[in-house]
Amino acid sequence: MIKAIQNRPSNANQLAQILHVDYKTIQHHVRILEENGLIIPSDKGTYGAVLFLTSKMEEALPILDEIWSRIGRRKINKTNAG
Repeated sequence: MIKAIQNRPSNANQLAQILHVDYKTIQHHVRILEENGLIIPSDKGTYGAVLFLTSKMEEALPILDEIWSRIGRRKINKTNAG
């Protein structure tokens, strides 16, 4: 979700379509990301509010990218080991 919002700020319904995930699942994760100050809606409480990364999340993107790259390598290594 974070990468999808980084690439294109979207509302929850759009994210559900982009990520091929149930809308209620997106709502749940949006709530958690909001509570932790990682995303912010354009108009809180409004249906269709566009979600944006907070400056806190934008500052942490290099760390997220590093973690993501390590997880990706690990998955590739496990696939090749089998």
